[in-house]
Amino acid sequence: MVKESLGDNFESIFNHIEALIAGDNGASPEEIYGELTIAGLEMGFLYELGNKFDTLIPIINENFKYDENT
Repeated sequence: MVKESLGDNFESIFNHIEALIAGDNGASPEEIYGELTIAGLEMGFLYELGNKFDTLIPIINENFKYDENT
């Protein structure tokens, strides 16, 4: 569902999330959301995300495991 909704931007968005998590040795959903907002502005997909989703945090939580201890 998410992949179909995001179309061509899906890979860019999820690659950006993975790079953020790997680069910072983990990231909270809020940190990811903040970085995606900036990347979305820079790469031109923020408007599309805003029209399709109220928040990305549930999508982030569904696709990435968050461990508060790390």
